[in-house]
Amino acid sequence: MYRRTYQKWSENFDRRMTIRRRVMNALGISLPRQMGDGIRETLKQTLISCATCDHVSSCADWLSLETAISEPPGFCPNKERFKALLKKR
Repeated sequence: MYRRTYQKWSENFDRRMTIRRRVMNALGISLPRQMGDGIRETLKQTLISCATCDHVSSCADWLSLETAISEPPGFCPNKERFKALLKKR
């Protein structure tokens, strides 16, 4: 039972982190080789937020749109964090 629960949780987490990476890639956010504490903290907060987000399906749907992406979707709890990371490119 525990193994199945862990496996389900792990797969769910992996899916969420894959979507997070896809959003960052779609927005053109790349991680610098050396990160200061501000960037590191912002990235940590995006991990936590994506791991607990209620909009996983909406986010996946947004990513599947074949339009130019210039900013995070309005429903994204990381919208302002992603915008801040965009400014630090």
